[in-house]
Amino acid sequence: PQLLRSQLASLLGTRESLGKKSLNLADIVSGGDGLMIGDSDFGIHPSTGEVVKGSTGFVDVSNPDVFSRSKNKYVNGVFVPQKLDMQVISSTGLTIDGVPTNLGGSWDYVRSGPPAGYSSTTIDGINYGTAPHWCVALHANKGITFDLAPLREFHSFQKMTFHTIIGHVGEKGGSTLDVIVYVDGILVARHLGIKAQQTGIPILLKLNPKSQFLTFLVTQGVDGISHDQAILADARFEIEADDTYLRSYATKAAVLDKKILALRSRIADLPTLDDDPLAQLLLSSESPSWFSERNVNHYLARQDKDAFRGLVNELDGIAVKDDTAADRAMVMVDKPVLCEPVIFQRGDAAFPGTPVPRRFLEILSGTILQFQRPTGLGKCHCGFQESVDRESLGQSCLDASFRQSSCRKPE
Repeated sequence: PQLLRSQLASLLGTRESLGKKSLNLADIVSGGDGLMIGDSDFGIHPSTGEVVKGSTGFVDVSNPDVFSRSKNKYVNGVFVPQKLDMQVISSTGLTIDGVPTNLGGSWDYVRSGPPAGYSSTTIDGINYGTAPHWCVALHANKGITFDLAPLREFHSFQKMTFHTIIGHVGEKGGSTLDVIVYVDGILVARHLGIKAQQTGIPILLKLNPKSQFLTFLVTQGVDGISHDQAILADARFEIEADDTYLRSYATKAAVLDKKILALRSRIADLPTLDDDPLAQLLLSSESPSWFSERNVNHYLARQDKDAFRGLVNELDGIAVKDDTAADRAMVMVDKPVLCEPVIFQRGDAAFPGTPVPRRFLEILSGTILQFQRPTGLGKCHCGFQESVDRESLGQSCLDASFRQSSCRKPE
């Protein structure tokens, strides 16, 4: 059943994204078809073209000045310029000249998100490092060529326009870099000496149906490779929805709708557990294996439990100390799962005593409930210790959660 539901969720996601007229370059770099925002952790090695995961620092370039095909179906290939002023930029042998020489290697992968070690992804007041915006990391020195033919074939369109904003997200005042853009080996944009944290540079390219290769070359400025961290912000292809595109969309939508309907029918025909008493027992709170959601951390391994506590402490710190945190008062609310509190005999948790019935606060209830008067000292289940011969004992044993309170269930 879970497999069928996962398949249904995947089909529904594809159906929702079908017909989009904007293809996300970050998603394409991550291995997608341009329909998502590109939050995958996969990227492309700038020297070998292999699909890689995460980010890195200085890249080991065994073959500089060599064009390498990529495993990504929409990326024709990559290259790392170093000593040659002429570089091959496509699998068909297209070349460019005038490339800077004596370059200092390459840093980080081509991937979705900002490059490793960036300072700020905010350009002209917009943070392109967080949704709903996005960016593609292009730390110097590297070149990448996108193949537009399979992109057109998959999405069934001909005309499109490429949009992006070139930004330098390195340390302000620390470096400069150069960005050059080519279409089928022809230079269409050149921006030299881009300063860190300067105003973004908009790029708009109208790509005709015969354009196949789109190449970006990022190289270090006159001050070396350090902090030369370029990004392509909100990089995307805007599709012109012609008749061919609309016909293809209708065909694909019909196929997906048929698959979704069939899956929903199969899921509806699955046997239900509602009439199975054994299954209901195992799934209920009476099951031997059941525990409440709030107690999940009690069953974690030591390292995971410590990490969990650390995260909780960080959240508490934000709530208390952060300047933007909302003002709050101490509150008392029922736990999601209620239980009957007991008095520990002589304070020993291994010897639970008589249960203490839950009740509403006496001061607010309007009805005074009488309690027996045991003698001595005891502890309620939450660890709060007091003289148990007081009628107010029941108040301290309310099964409640205290925000920012010292009354907590012991580990």
